[in-house]
Amino acid sequence: MIITITPNPSIDVSYYMEEFQLDAVNRCYDYNKTAGGKGLNVSKVLKIIGGDLLATGFAGGKSGEFIEEGLKERNIKSCFIKIAGETRTSLAIQHEDTSTEIREAGPTISTEEEQEFLDLLKDLAEKADTFCISGSLPLGLDYSFMEKVLDITKDKKLIVDTSGENLRKIVFESTIKPYAVKPNLDEIMELTGLKKEELKIEEILKGDVFKDIPLVMVSLGKEGAVAKYKDSLYRMTVPVIEAVNSVGSGDSTIAGLAYGISRQLEIKETFKLAMSLGVLNALEKEIGYININHLEAMKEKIKVEEII
Repeated sequence: MIITITPNPSIDVSYYMEEFQLDAVNRCYDYNKTAGGKGLNVSKVLKIIGGDLLATGFAGGKSGEFIEEGLKERNIKSCFIKIAGETRTSLAIQHEDTSTEIREAGPTISTEEEQEFLDLLKDLAEKADTFCISGSLPLGLDYSFMEKVLDITKDKKLIVDTSGENLRKIVFESTIKPYAVKPNLDEIMELTGLKKEELKIEEILKGDVFKDIPLVMVSLGKEGAVAKYKDSLYRMTVPVIEAVNSVGSGDSTIAGLAYGISRQLEIKETFKLAMSLGVLNALEKEIGYININHLEAMKEKIKVEEII
């Protein structure tokens, strides 16, 4: 079983507009409201491709109830810690070729709520083989929460998709490493202090930065990805598409990694699946959705080459 952890879920509201003007009334007739947050996007795609999963995290108030009900409608098993605060809302305005996002900070997690979640996670660790923790931490939680999650899942396969200080400390300071991370170029630049033109991804992946993390996938957008798996490097290329929406593609890629790892697929097959799901998500307006009927055809278009 795969456990997806969303510490800071949200109600994701997307407005699709031909025009958007500041300091003016903007009317929208095409919009979508759904249970969101990076870990829940992973959950949705895992469900579509047949993954055995359970979604967990923190949920509070009417917004939290909306999220749990939304997952139930998709037949996604969930077990969220009920919190005193109200789960946040995130707004995305899609107009012309741009996306403008407004994200609420979200509720503050109490020490008691944190401990209740950690106790739950210990129980889940006895039933699952693969874990994903995705996105930001809510107020009240700091890196010590990540350390506790790493410790509880240290004998399992944990995929971490985070950024900023949490990613830096996991890479450089943590004595317990996750099984996999998926940084993008901006995050690699932040970790290394290098400018984009100075980056040599293959050398970074072969170096000391990620030496204790078995699987590292660096997403390169439309240019595909480069990954390290144990002592080998792989380059992935994707077909040229007209993207409808790039939000959630990284989460869909994580879903593919988690599925492949849990099912113990051959690594090239896991990479093909992960990249295919990321591309298919970009072809859909709805975040966390892929057309399963196109999956096998897309996998044929993804090239995975071992380069070392």
